[in-house]
Amino acid sequence: MRLEEIEVLLTGSDLASDSPALAERHTKLLQSILEASIAALHVGRTLLGRVGKDDPAGNGINVKVGICTALLRIEVKLSYVRSFITKIYIAPLQGGLLRSAPNHSTAV
Repeated sequence: MRLEEIEVLLTGSDLASDSPALAERHTKLLQSILEASIAALHVGRTLLGRVGKDDPAGNGINVKVGICTALLRIEVKLSYVRSFITKIYIAPLQGGLLRSAPNHSTAV
């Protein structure tokens, strides 16, 4: 899937922002983004291997590879956080399992 197609699917949703279907769509699109990013990083690193990281001709590629690598790491970490929040907070609420605060009072 091309990044332009992914962008259209991300921005053109008619689903509610808190719907499980939207969360599932975002998870699938994240996987597509990761696949496209990893392929692009591979090409960038291959070019840097041929030109050399210290060669001025590879400066632009080196900068882009660094930025993409950092953004990819951030996105992976964010996906773990989203998954954790969904499992711990959102899923129980949608299933009607509202978490109540524990009652620490003791009857005398």
